[in-house]
Amino acid sequence: MQMAGQQVLVAALAQALLGQCPPGWRAAQLVHRQVGERVEQEASALTGSGAVDLAVPAVAAVLFAQLRGLGPLWFTARVRLAPPRPVHPRHRRG
Repeated sequence: MQMAGQQVLVAALAQALLGQCPPGWRAAQLVHRQVGERVEQEASALTGSGAVDLAVPAVAAVLFAQLRGLGPLWFTARVRLAPPRPVHPRHRRG
């Protein structure tokens, strides 16, 4: 059950980061660092013009706290995204 909970939280973080990505993005990441009560977060995306900083999704702190609470203890977590690839259906002719 713990793994399923982690997957749900990571998916929610990815969805939140996806909502911050600019048009034409090529990669994105959301980083959370925590030692004790000190927390740092940053989000960025790679575009055709280079790297750009993104606003950290408001829900990220809560989701990372929940993820961290599931254990094991970690100090840095990173969620990375790549744009979805287009799907090209193939048809067979008989």
